[in-house]
Amino acid sequence: MLANEYGFTDFKPLSYGSSLSVIDLQAGTITIAESVKKIISIENRANYLEYIAKMKKNDELVLYHAGHYSPSKKKFFVAVNSSMPKDCNWYHWGDIDLGGFSMLGRLRREINPHIFPYRMSKEELIRYDQYCGKITESYADKLRRIKGKPEIIDCASCIQYMIDKKIRLEQESMLLM
Repeated sequence: MLANEYGFTDFKPLSYGSSLSVIDLQAGTITIAESVKKIISIENRANYLEYIAKMKKNDELVLYHAGHYSPSKKKFFVAVNSSMPKDCNWYHWGDIDLGGFSMLGRLRREINPHIFPYRMSKEELIRYDQYCGKITESYADKLRRIKGKPEIIDCASCIQYMIDKKIRLEQESMLLM
């Protein structure tokens, strides 16, 4: 049984995760243990499951992001952010593409401006170069437009590399090595 006498839900026994409905969220509050030092939101389900199975550490809270989030998922992320322990950092792992950087920017604008990119760098593009997909000039133009946005300015060198090489990388490709 997951609920204890205080009405808390302990997700530890569910090592591959669980889900909450918006009704659950509205009926209670989220409390994150002080022992959590890292929160990581992961865009892709396959990468989320792989991370949980092979990389998750005891001091991490791993969240399945699932792409551009809904208003109810935003409420969840706001609640997580409000409950973060003092010395905890939040990271986001998304595709290294227009959508991935858009999601990171949105998280920073709407949830927490101090969310760090995780494995969304030029170095990852170089490491997984054989799995990168080609982009069109029109797509490169869209990247040029977002490159200078203040909320993702720290990602500008990666985005410029994508433009120069005309490439992008789906994060599922990182499971191949």
